[in-house]
Amino acid sequence: MRLQIESARLEIGRPYVARVSLTTPAGNRVTGTAFTLTSDKPAVRQAYARATLDALNTTVPDGCFFSLSHLGNATLGSWRVIMVVVRLSLRGQAEEQLIGAVSFKDNGELAPVKAVLDATNRRWEKISVLAEVITEQAAK
Repeated sequence: MRLQIESARLEIGRPYVARVSLTTPAGNRVTGTAFTLTSDKPAVRQAYARATLDALNTTVPDGCFFSLSHLGNATLGSWRVIMVVVRLSLRGQAEEQLIGAVSFKDNGELAPVKAVLDATNRRWEKISVLAEVITEQAAK
């Protein structure tokens, strides 16, 4: 099962607010928010990626978190691609770099959200198991 996009929107203002809602494999809705001061594409893409990670951070135990290490874009032939490197830290006991990418044709507004989910969905089952083990160890 995979995390899925429920909604993503950018609220215009000062600051601009990116809001992303996801549905977890268990069927729960999680929402994340990130801010940017400008509406240029790189800043908005960065905000969407951070908002997605903010939502994901509500699904892992305290002390565990996702963070954005890098977001980039490229043109490969006729393909436009967004790539992300997501850092997963599990209470200092484990750390992983997760890599995701997605191609897009339109303005690419949702591409960072999809790229983050590409990175995290590949490892979601392992992430869930590790988070449970760490939570059990912390309770002892």
